Amino acid sequence: MKVKSKMPDKILLTVVLALLGVGIITLISASIQESQKDFSNIYGYFLHQLIYGFLLGGTLGYLAYRFPYQKLKKISLPIFAGSLLLMVLVFVPQLSVTTRGAQRWLNFGFFTFQPSELIKLTFIIYLSAWFSARIKDISKKNSLISFSVLLGILLTFLILQPDLSTLGIIAAIAITMYFVAGANLKHLMILCAVGSASLFVFIKTSPYRLNRILTFLDPANDPLGIGYQINQILIAIGSGQFWGAGILRGTHKEFLPIVMSDSIFAVWAEETGFLGSVLLVLFFLILVLRGFKLANLMKDNFAKLIMIGISSWFFIQATINIAALLGMFPLTGITLPFISYGSSSMVITLISTGLMLQLSKLIK
Repeated sequence: MKVKSKMPDKILLTVVLALLGVGIITLISASIQESQKDFSNIYGYFLHQLIYGFLLGGTLGYLAYRFPYQKLKKISLPIFAGSLLLMVLVFVPQLSVTTRGAQRWLNFGFFTFQPSELIKLTFIIYLSAWFSARIKDISKKNSLISFSVLLGILLTFLILQPDLSTLGIIAAIAITMYFVAGANLKHLMILCAVGSASLFVFIKTSPYRLNRILTFLDPANDPLGIGYQINQILIAIGSGQFWGAGILRGTHKEFLPIVMSDSIFAVWAEETGFLGSVLLVLFFLILVLRGFKLANLMKDNFAKLIMIGISSWFFIQATINIAALLGMFPLTGITLPFISYGSSSMVITLISTGLMLQLSKLIK
């Protein structure tokens, strides 16, 4: 199916622009104090994100919008393999950047990059090509084995970094795509059971992760120790009440952990209140529902699975981030798509969005 020369889906485009608008406003507010401290001006981090996140990501996103999606099928394996190579390079001391005990970044001198952000997109593209080529055999046992091996290889790299949060997101995206492609329900139950058992082992054998679970179960325990982060986040969100304190008027930013990325929703919630928080959640809900509806109307299985994969990714990641800050899920340290600070995350998000908008033009 060829992409005709017409406008992308208006609803999808509108909600993407709305999310980017929220991201710009919230980042300006969230970054003021850190920018003043590190750059001696209040716009340092915002300008960095504007150039290396929004502008660079927007440019590459436009190229993704213009690049014929059919060609991605032919190069899906090379770009996925290239992403895996970058994942391997994070273990090279001369290139790796270790942050908070995790090796997730590559330092190329004039810029740093997080390969796990790229792998989300390239894995979605590769899985879409792989599933669409085997659509009639997806429910068979051989497909389950091949899929499990493929997923296991990728997840092993994430375990070694370690990056359990990204691991969970990628696994959830892959299983969603597997289900849509026509997987056997029994096979899905086996995958979920194995995944749950593995997750239990990872948490049980890691004091750091176990503490996060214990804090999630009892946030009031040790409020000045392991419970400090979630308690400060909940205080900031609660202080917004219904209408919020007003844009740029939040007063709890200095107490929030990793305020520009992991906890940025708390800034938005404090300054726009319950009303603004619900509006942001609705934006993400509209994004995934519109993506699923458009995918359902597509005849090309490759395009359909890409749309399902990217839509699922944004929604799953946003849900986990927001739920964690509301105390409904253990703190994970993942970013909020379109909103959080981080060039790697924003650039890959906008490239993926450009691809979604191109695919939306397939619908008559």
